Amino acid sequence: MSQKSLSNDGVPAFRKELTPEFLAAARIPVQTTLVEALLGATEQIRDDILLPASKNLDAIAVTRKDTGDLRSADAKTFTIETDRQCEEAMEKALHRSFPDALLISEEKFGACSPEEKRRVLDEALSTDKMVILTDPLDATRDFRQGGDGYGTMLAVLRHGEISAAVAHRSTDYANIDGLGHTLTFEEGDGVRIDGKRHKPLSERVFPTDAVHLRGYAGFEFIDAMKKGGTNGYPDLAGRFDSISDLWTCTKLYEDLIKGQYHFMLVPPPTDIFDYPAGLALVKESGGVAKFLDGTPATFAEIVKRQAFEGAHDPKSVDNTLVFAVSDEVFRTVQKEIQQVMSPKRPAAGTKPSFPRAA
Repeated sequence: MSQKSLSNDGVPAFRKELTPEFLAAARIPVQTTLVEALLGATEQIRDDILLPASKNLDAIAVTRKDTGDLRSADAKTFTIETDRQCEEAMEKALHRSFPDALLISEEKFGACSPEEKRRVLDEALSTDKMVILTDPLDATRDFRQGGDGYGTMLAVLRHGEISAAVAHRSTDYANIDGLGHTLTFEEGDGVRIDGKRHKPLSERVFPTDAVHLRGYAGFEFIDAMKKGGTNGYPDLAGRFDSISDLWTCTKLYEDLIKGQYHFMLVPPPTDIFDYPAGLALVKESGGVAKFLDGTPATFAEIVKRQAFEGAHDPKSVDNTLVFAVSDEVFRTVQKEIQQVMSPKRPAAGTKPSFPRAA
């Protein structure tokens, strides 16, 4: 029971926290921020589906899928039952919090015709609604093989611009508690790692010569470097092929925005579910996200460079997405990769491309 006191006229008065104004305010529902709602859905997926399923991997049904030659370099060439379970649960959770939002999820989008994909992406760029891109199980192969690199990716668009992002790695065997890591971005709040504000990369100094840079890449780049006998990127030559599903993108982004790695090369065409969150996380951390031809990376630019009929060659080397800790590092990577991937420039009007699958 709250204490009472007497007012000047002798009428009992309650303490300040029980005034009508306080009681009225207490009845107002607590407003959940956008990122908090996204994290709530992510936590539900992790605890209700991913962690329990990870204890009985042999029982999970696997479905091979035709990715076409454009994704021949991508390690994810199958879908598992858990992918669909996570997607359905994520959609239900997000619909509860954001009933009017346009939800675009990886598995359903992937099953659409090219015409429907283009329509959906055009709507995502033109609508006034909130748009949420979801990949509830990123790194399916790693999850299926019992690894600890899987996680959940979410990106929110408003008028084509990324306004919030979550990159959550569910588990980490190197952590004594087995817990993963969470990267978040929200307009007005900046970037956080496990809830703590992140120190901008712009406040640090990084090497600008190729020999001292460390990066992540796909096998296309590593193979070319080996064949070319380049002396650059010693840590990259054969050691890292991390753009495949061996690690969730959460691991890649965390290493980059902490400055432990200096760049990341994403072979084209850029996946529209794994990398939009990274655009916000890296750029808002003071880093750079550009295509190898120097064009700033945005969600609209990623869409523009998809493998649609009539689009320019989606496998063009210049369509490589580059994340870097600084613009100086980007320019070094740009110069080195262009030399390694195309030592002899093609005829005017053409661009070098990655080899297609047989």
